[in-house]
Amino acid sequence: MNTTCWHTDISILNMLSAYNKNPDLLNTEHGRRLQDLTEQLSCLKCIDIGCGSANANVLFKNYTGLDLPYIIDNLSKKTNPELNYIRCNAETDYINFLIYYDVVLLNAFIDIMKYPLKMLDKILKYAKNYVIIHRQEITEHGDTKAILNQSYGGHTWHSIINRKDFDNLIKKHNFEILKEVNLGFDNWENSGSSFLLKKAKHD
Repeated sequence: MNTTCWHTDISILNMLSAYNKNPDLLNTEHGRRLQDLTEQLSCLKCIDIGCGSANANVLFKNYTGLDLPYIIDNLSKKTNPELNYIRCNAETDYINFLIYYDVVLLNAFIDIMKYPLKMLDKILKYAKNYVIIHRQEITEHGDTKAILNQSYGGHTWHSIINRKDFDNLIKKHNFEILKEVNLGFDNWENSGSSFLLKKAKHD
C-alpha cells in the first residue's frame, strides 16, 4: 500500500478541487459554521494555513493564503488569482512569521495531519492572538492518532485528537477556548468540533 504523506500525494489536490466545486463558501453548511467563528474577526489580518482554493478569503478583509507550492500554483491562484499567497510547507519550514498575523485559520488542516499535536504545537508557538481550528474530530476517551484512508485516488490522513491532549496543548501556549461549535458529523465522535482560540493576556 502506498503510504505517501499527504503533502506529496496528488490525492490532496484532488480532494481540494472537489471541495471547490461549490466555490460560494457561505452557501455551504461548513462555511456557515466557519462564519460563526470568524464574524467578529473579519477586519483583522488573517493567514489561512492550508488554504487550498482560498475561498475562505470572503470572511476576511485582509487575507493571505498559505499552502504547498503545487497547491498554490494548481488550485489557489487559478481559483482566486488576485489574493496574496505564501508558498510554504508548514510541517517542515519555519513559520515564525505567524506573529505578524492577528488570526491563524486552520480550515480542515489539522484534520489531515499525520502528527496533529506536533503541527498544532508548532503553530500555537507563533500565533499571537486568535487561532481558528475548523473541522476536527475530538475523542473524549481514545488516544490521539491518525488514520490513513484511501480517498480521491490516493491516500489522506484523518487525525483524531484526545480532548485532554488538546486542552493541555492549548494551555501550554497560554490559549483559551472562546467558542466551540458542534459540526453534526454522523461518522465522527461527538459529531466533530470547531474552535475559536484566543491567546490569554498575562497579568
